[in-house]
Amino acid sequence: MASSNIQPVCEEILEQLQYSLCRCVNNTKVYEYKNLTDNLNMKDCKNITYYKHSLYATKTKITIIPSIIKPNTKYVMKYDVQDRHVVMDEADPCSPVS
Repeated sequence: MASSNIQPVCEEILEQLQYSLCRCVNNTKVYEYKNLTDNLNMKDCKNITYYKHSLYATKTKITIIPSIIKPNTKYVMKYDVQDRHVVMDEADPCSPVS
């Protein structure tokens, strides 16, 4: 598996997630994203279902474990590049986010 092919796909998925997350959060125009695998400081996301559907439109499957996105909470994004599938979950506070 050539890593040179993986990186652009990861970036594309990351970009789609950022747009979807921005659309999802009420009254928010712009968010600063360092790295979604690092940390997301967001307001409550009231309409998780809508933003799941918006990602389906981009052919990226997403599984969101938490029912709402809470402020000041670390989240972990796991990519399956071949399947274009992303799983988002709260980071385990006992283990460092790599």
